[in-house]
Amino acid sequence: MLRFGVYRKGDDFFAVHPVCSHLGCELSFNNLDKTWDCPCHGSRFTYTGKSINGPSVKDLDVYTKKD
Repeated sequence: MLRFGVYRKGDDFFAVHPVCSHLGCELSFNNLDKTWDCPCHGSRFTYTGKSINGPSVKDLDVYTKKD
């Protein structure tokens, strides 16, 4: 099953695979900080999927719009 985590900023949409690139835990969205947070080991990612706090060092898979 393919899952998406989507964040909307104005007219832009950012879709990521909401699974931590460290050990595969399901991420939750932190609405206050606008980050994807891992409850298992504390990794954090921007809403665009960039890794900002370890132990994960790999960005999330990002889905782009096809015309």
